[in-house]
Amino acid sequence: MDVFDSATLRARLVDTSGHGIANVPVNFGLDLGNPNSNEACPDSLHPTLTDANGIASCVVDTQGASPANLLSPAGLYISYAGSSAYAPVAIARSILITPEETTITYLGPSIFRDGHSVTMAANVTSDSVLQPNASNVVFGLQSGDSFQSCTAVLVWVSASCSINNVQLALGTGQLTIEFQQANMLAASKLTLAVQVTAGG
Repeated sequence: MDVFDSATLRARLVDTSGHGIANVPVNFGLDLGNPNSNEACPDSLHPTLTDANGIASCVVDTQGASPANLLSPAGLYISYAGSSAYAPVAIARSILITPEETTITYLGPSIFRDGHSVTMAANVTSDSVLQPNASNVVFGLQSGDSFQSCTAVLVWVSASCSINNVQLALGTGQLTIEFQQANMLAASKLTLAVQVTAGG
């Protein structure tokens, strides 16, 4: 699951015959690599109760994940303390926490005039509270065997840079915009067809 996302975890507690054990407390814990932000459901002192089918559920989010925990398994721990009728049980699993997805929106021209300058612009956004301010975005133009590029630094979510003298083969070319992974935001790439025309 992506960092900053939430998910519902479910576990079923059964007896030795496979029948669900109802109305008993089950503990969920998610180790996010940050002692101050680890998740418990609903908290460490109030376990969630199983329903009539023995199913317990827990909603967790990963906002407190540490950057070092990304792309590494986060420990998931589920336990039942037992009772006079049933023995205690515990299991450990892992969940992969992935960087938050990003989206690139191009805001510049699609026609480039050979021998002229051009300014390209794009927004890079995510659906979380974290935005890619101060990260790099690379704009690359290719037509035939010719290639030109420039690099911009994002100001909050916006980036722009210029090529002062377009020197590309005339015809249909390709614009590639790349955002490299930064902090807890995933890399993204956008490729568009563009036209290179004769200057004048």
